Amino acid sequence: MESVTIENYSYFQFGKKMGLPIYIRYRSAEFDPDIGGFLRTMKFEEVVSSDISAIESEMATNPKMRVLTLNEASLPVSRQIASARDSDKYGPESILQKKGYSVYRYKKMAMLVYSLASTEWHMGCFPDFGHVDMELECRVIINRFLGWALAPHGIVGFWGTPVDEGVVIQRYGESHGEAILFDVHNRKVMSLDGEKKMRFSFSFIKLDSTLRDRSVEMKFEDLLSFLTVNCTFFGAQGVPAPIRQLVQTLCRFSQGHIYPMENFQPRNERAMAHD
Repeated sequence: MESVTIENYSYFQFGKKMGLPIYIRYRSAEFDPDIGGFLRTMKFEEVVSSDISAIESEMATNPKMRVLTLNEASLPVSRQIASARDSDKYGPESILQKKGYSVYRYKKMAMLVYSLASTEWHMGCFPDFGHVDMELECRVIINRFLGWALAPHGIVGFWGTPVDEGVVIQRYGESHGEAILFDVHNRKVMSLDGEKKMRFSFSFIKLDSTLRDRSVEMKFEDLLSFLTVNCTFFGAQGVPAPIRQLVQTLCRFSQGHIYPMENFQPRNERAMAHD
C-alpha cells in the first residue's frame, strides 16, 4: 500500500454517540462527492480534522477498533472484482480465506481485505462508489463491513426495516440493502431512523404472502433460524458461535410474529404517504 499522510484522508465514524471506534476513511481526490452523502445516510459522521491524530494513535492500542480504508481499485484489483468465478452462481458475494486474512468480493463492485486480528482493513472499489444508482449494492457492502467490525462489541445486524411493532426482517434485496443493528447487551436498536431502546414487547416480523387476516406467533426455534439466515454477518463457514449466541439472546427477550405480506408498506411507500 502507498504511504499517505493523514491530511489526505476524510474520516467518517459510525455510532459516534455510542463511542464506537469504527471508521471509514478515503482520499477525496479518488472518489466522487456522492460518497460523503452516502456514508451519512448509513449513519457515519465526518470526523473533524483536529480529532484525526487521536484516532491514529488509538489504532495501535485498541484491538476492537476498525478502520476501513477505501482505495480506488488498481487495474489488477479491478480485474479481480470483475472476473468470473465459480462462486458467482451462488450470488454476487463471496469470501476467499487466506492465511491470516479473508478477502470479501462483491462482483463488479468492490473487494475488501480484512482480518479479525487487525485494526486496519482495506477495500478497493471504483470512484462512483456510493452513487444512488448503486445504493443497494453499496449498502450491502458497508453493512457486511459493519457486521464484522461490530461483532466484538456485541452488536449484530439483520436485513430489514423498522416498523411501529419492531422490525420486519427480509432478504437484503427486499430491504434494498437496509439493515437493523442490535446492541444486544444494552438493548438498543440502530437503524436508518436513528437509535432507540428496545421495548419488552419488541417483535421480529416475518412476512408471508399466503397468510390472510391474521398473525402467527413464531416458536423460539423458528425465530432463531429465521434471524440467523437473515443476519448481516457473512462468513465463509456460516455464522460463527459468538454471533449465534447474540442471536439466541435476542430471541429470548423478543417475540416473533408472521404477518400477511399485504399488510406491509415498504419504506419508500411509507415515506411517500407521509409527504
